[in-house]
Amino acid sequence: MADSAFEYLLKQYLMTNQTEPQSLDIYLRTMRGIMDHNMFLSPTRSFVYVTDVSAKSGMPSRRFEHLSCFLPGLLALGAARIPPKDFAPFSEFVEPGALPSEYERHVWAATGLAIGCATTYEDMPTGLGADEVLITTET
Repeated sequence: MADSAFEYLLKQYLMTNQTEPQSLDIYLRTMRGIMDHNMFLSPTRSFVYVTDVSAKSGMPSRRFEHLSCFLPGLLALGAARIPPKDFAPFSEFVEPGALPSEYERHVWAATGLAIGCATTYEDMPTGLGADEVLITTET
């Protein structure tokens, strides 16, 4: 299940006037892990979503939980409040200095995930987001 516990890492760093670098480091490493391993593009609708990955098979479940919709705001808050110089190199999969920067990646992910969340609301006749959406490859 999606959990907003990650938001407390960033908020702890911000509430202490940015004096706890360990909270910032854990937050940035966690967000990097989510973006590297749990963020996907829906194959038929081309929106960004996050999902869990099975420990057994290593495959994504393709379930997009409404509870994950805290993540775009969290990434946007981090991008707005963390000095760009404090962002670590983009990823272990990309050469340092390569574009986009990790800061730009946070902004991109925040925007993309917000659009993905909004799309799930727009798809529902009531305008309320479903608790869980299964992302399929079927049209």
